[in-house]
Amino acid sequence: MTAFGAEVRKLRGEREFSTRHLAVILGMSQPAITQIETGRRANIDFRLVWDFAEALGVSAAHLVAVCERAVAVEELKRFTRKGRAK
Repeated sequence: MTAFGAEVRKLRGEREFSTRHLAVILGMSQPAITQIETGRRANIDFRLVWDFAEALGVSAAHLVAVCERAVAVEELKRFTRKGRAK
């Protein structure tokens, strides 16, 4: 699961949206929503981030920040592991 997918799933749950309901709002298929949430679809462009943000009532900046934090944490973990290996 990607950070983006996990955040979409969390926000969708908080709003009590089904994947089908979110798919209708976004004009996508329900399987496409599931693929994004589970990380099986990783090709996410900014327009899609914007559309998800609008549908879920958050800013696109919020969704991007969630992804940036996840990347930073992974980089820190890698850096820390490399430091211990020496």
